[in-house]
Amino acid sequence: MNATEDWWSVWLGILFFVLGLFSIWHLDLVGWIVKPKTWEFSSLMRNFSWNQLFESSGLNYKDLHPLFSVITTYLSLLVSTSIGAYFLKLNVRKYIFGFSFIFLIAFLSLIIGHEAHLSSVNAVVKGDNLYEKFQLSWGLQLGQEIGYIIALLIGLVIANFFKDFAEKLKEAAKPEWFIKTAIVLLGIKLGMM
Repeated sequence: MNATEDWWSVWLGILFFVLGLFSIWHLDLVGWIVKPKTWEFSSLMRNFSWNQLFESSGLNYKDLHPLFSVITTYLSLLVSTSIGAYFLKLNVRKYIFGFSFIFLIAFLSLIIGHEAHLSSVNAVVKGDNLYEKFQLSWGLQLGQEIGYIIALLIGLVIANFFKDFAEKLKEAAKPEWFIKTAIVLLGIKLGMM
């Protein structure tokens, strides 16, 4: 029973939910999780700063270096899913290699997808018009979800043109498991709302 993707989706969802519950008592145990920010290419090239690309999601962690958030997010996901991989009887060593590469590609895709010319919409969203904020003269206005499409396209290229490398990632390429975990977390969020 405990060695199925369904159950490990539930366990991981409950783990992150319980960690998030501590905020009720003003103890933020998940605020270090990295959150991409909208950025503009020429501004980044003129004055490079990691703070322009991403930050910690919690207010209590805003003073931490953004790379700390990336590293702690990666390590927490790696450790928690590696425990699940062990109980799912996967080759944990291969899983760690594959997960690390997939995390890197997914994270870079999200960062690229938050570039203002790709994602900013010329409309007020949550009280802010990023199109005007970055003084854009043009933009594709695809929304920040374009990062997911970029990740999908990279995955398709790897799977179809680099088949030997894709085989090395196979142990960690468990989209059903990760999607099920996301659904559990989304269900918890909707229930809380």
